[in-house]
Amino acid sequence: EVPISARLDQGGKKTISMITSRGCPFKCTFCSIALHMGKPVRNHVSNDVVSHIEYVINEYGVGHILFEDDALTFKPKRMEEICDGIAKKGIKFEWSTPNGVRADTLSLELLNTMKKSGCVDLTVAAESGDQETLDNLVKKNLKLEAIIQVSKWCKELEIDLQCFFIIGFPGET
Repeated sequence: EVPISARLDQGGKKTISMITSRGCPFKCTFCSIALHMGKPVRNHVSNDVVSHIEYVINEYGVGHILFEDDALTFKPKRMEEICDGIAKKGIKFEWSTPNGVRADTLSLELLNTMKKSGCVDLTVAAESGDQETLDNLVKKNLKLEAIIQVSKWCKELEIDLQCFFIIGFPGET
């Protein structure tokens, strides 16, 4: 048998990390992703992702997948295709996004589809709770209202939610 970690924070389920895309087109000032993964987002085809998920679950008994993509939901239609493929094949597992996703790529409809496919935990990358810091220092091009809305939707759908913050940007008090 191939040893696969059984993480306690995933209820002791066999857990693996999976990357289904590389790259990030955004220009956040603190981030190094574009330097080592490149700016253009390159995706594995949705059907291939679903087949790979099915394989690791059936062959290795994986019960939880940590999607480590830096831009997993960058193309919401692709994320929807992956989730729909999981549902159509009846694949049962849980998944989460420990690398974080952009709140402004999510909709209530997409979150509902993600939940039905096994999403139990999301991390969103806010970076700061101050819009001026996001706009002028981080250059994130993200409105805090999007994060607030996603948090409400996640509560409604009972999806656990975490948020990344960088504490102590210059000028913050």
